[in-house]
Amino acid sequence: MISLKGLACFLVVFGHVIMGIRKAGISTPKSMVFVEEYIWTFHVPLFMFLSGYVYRLTGGWEAKGTRKKFLLHKLCNLGIPYFVFSSIYILINRVTSGVNNSSSISDILMLWRTPVAQYWFLYALFILFVIWSIIPGGGKNS
Repeated sequence: MISLKGLACFLVVFGHVIMGIRKAGISTPKSMVFVEEYIWTFHVPLFMFLSGYVYRLTGGWEAKGTRKKFLLHKLCNLGIPYFVFSSIYILINRVTSGVNNSSSISDILMLWRTPVAQYWFLYALFILFVIWSIIPGGGKNS
């Protein structure tokens, strides 16, 4: 499992590096463009699958005792990094013109509803954990 997660992380970084090179206007061999496009076909579903698999292996929300404890745990493990790193990203984009996307400091206040950049994954994963923990049958023994 750890090897698969490591490979998935490597592929995401590698795909972003290729994309960054292309977007910088640096000549890229067609084979690398193919590799990048291939990586995009499965890396997000792989991460979602792995997240669900680990959720199941670790006992789902029931392992924390209550849905509330589980969601508070996920809020700390996903929510805090999401808000911290998204805010840093917005602040950096605000002070460095012409890099990535232009941002406004007020964008930080909207992070609860509008994810930014790659941090959408943490946002979406948290929402999925919320949904999965509140629907009937979303526990370990379902």
